[in-house]
Amino acid sequence: MGGAKRPAGSPGEAQVTIAGRVFENIAVAAAVYGVPVRRIRRRLRNSWTAEQAVGLHPKPETPQGGTPVEIQGVRYPSITSAVRAFGIEGARNKIYQRINTLGWKPVEAILDAAGLHKADRPRRGPKRRPAG
Repeated sequence: MGGAKRPAGSPGEAQVTIAGRVFENIAVAAAVYGVPVRRIRRRLRNSWTAEQAVGLHPKPETPQGGTPVEIQGVRYPSITSAVRAFGIEGARNKIYQRINTLGWKPVEAILDAAGLHKADRPRRGPKRRPAG
């Protein structure tokens, strides 16, 4: 159902102007700036300027709309910033899975991933019966 993919540099592809220089097409510009064609096209689709798409200008600012979280008396503007502060970037996916799928509070998920306060974290799952 999707449209036919046009090979890079195919006839009919529009010219692109970057920093006042006109390129025959995106593929030529990509070769000059050393950026993959697909990356430039994606960036242009996402409203980047041509200069931003090839790395001449900084990428556009994105709105910061994270969920603020307070952990051990410190307020972080987002869950991701708290994860970075605790140095547990490798556990980011696990943390978001616990929050979104298992219903954990962000504080619980972050502290657990950091190996802190496991005893203070509420138990999840069925209660165990004492052996006997």
